[in-house]
Amino acid sequence: MIKTRIWLDESGIIHEDHPDAMVTLEVANYAIQERARLAGNEKKPVLVKFNRIFGFTEDTRQLDLDVMLKNISALAFCVQGDDGVGAAQKLLIERFYEETPYPVPVKVFYDEAAAIEWLMRYKS
Repeated sequence: MIKTRIWLDESGIIHEDHPDAMVTLEVANYAIQERARLAGNEKKPVLVKFNRIFGFTEDTRQLDLDVMLKNISALAFCVQGDDGVGAAQKLLIERFYEETPYPVPVKVFYDEAAAIEWLMRYKS
């Protein structure tokens, strides 16, 4: 069962809220479909929030980059807490996105307000 919630806020930012989870291919495909539905033919900034992330499955890491980023103008990740667990999550996400250079800006934050402020620069 997918617990991820995805919505478009009034400022034009797509939010993805992922509860404690491994990011599976099923979850990634759901997110791709929902972003396409919410963005239509536009590119939107996306804020991805993780409470606790345990990793990305191998098949998720193999997804086609063009498909993953089709409706994204910029991607901000917000991890919960700058404690040891939050720092490990930040490192995991940064490593995942360093393995494959992305054609859109990507940044990891501890603070949601800072992430939203950064994303506002990438609205179409």
